Amino acid sequence: MKMYITAALIYVLFYTFNLNAQIENEEEIEVILIDAYVSPNPPHEFVLSFFTLVPVKSSVIIDNRFEVIVSDTLNEDHAIRISLEEMEFDSLMIPFYIEVQVDSIISKSESYTLEIPKVEETETSTWTSLFHLCLGGIVFFVPSTGVTLIDGEMYLNLGKELPIYNFYSGGYNYPTSYLSIEFTHTFGNGGRNLLRSGYKKIFEVPVIEFISPGVSVFTNFKGVNGFSPEITMGLFKISNVFTLYSRYRYNYQPGGIQFNSHEISIGLYSHFFSLNF
Repeated sequence: MKMYITAALIYVLFYTFNLNAQIENEEEIEVILIDAYVSPNPPHEFVLSFFTLVPVKSSVIIDNRFEVIVSDTLNEDHAIRISLEEMEFDSLMIPFYIEVQVDSIISKSESYTLEIPKVEETETSTWTSLFHLCLGGIVFFVPSTGVTLIDGEMYLNLGKELPIYNFYSGGYNYPTSYLSIEFTHTFGNGGRNLLRSGYKKIFEVPVIEFISPGVSVFTNFKGVNGFSPEITMGLFKISNVFTLYSRYRYNYQPGGIQFNSHEISIGLYSHFFSLNF
């Protein structure tokens, strides 16, 4: 009888050791980042959201010094808004990473960088703040300017793209993609007005801000419909809110050639006034 008990104990110990070894050799728990940015206006808040494939407890470590608990119970969806007013940093580019835990397993995400908007501290009146708000709204609605090449002739065009929905999956400066609507008017050649709806993918790259391939469909509400492949380059930021871009687009009208044309334009892009997903 003692021999059976001893064998059972050895089996349990061996099984437990094997199980722990398997857990230790498992891949790290994956953290899928959704949103990670600082609100553009004071008081600054760190807006963070992410999810994991298994329920875990989570916290975020900012600048390798400040640890903030995100979820103190087991969850798959994690979200928090963290005030940065009491934290002091030596730089506007702050590293952070996410730490998750389930049972005795602790896993760390890759390191990310958080950009804090640079704000010059000045004493402003209510009227000055209102002026800046109005000015920002005016800049946001400034149209893009470009030229349209039709049958070898060049015509001036004005347009305005409004990003509607932003999609995030790990970026922090820009969404990974977005849906937009756009209105374009081309002067001359009888004039033409086109309403577009499009999908754009954003790839952040060195030297410039981003490269964004995309495609849109257009209509003039008079029986002319088509689609437009395009490529956009985000050149540089303006006041941490707007990005100056340059865009090439080809308009194609299936079954007709009247609206087939090339477009080159420059304009301002901003995703802070859109809905985020």
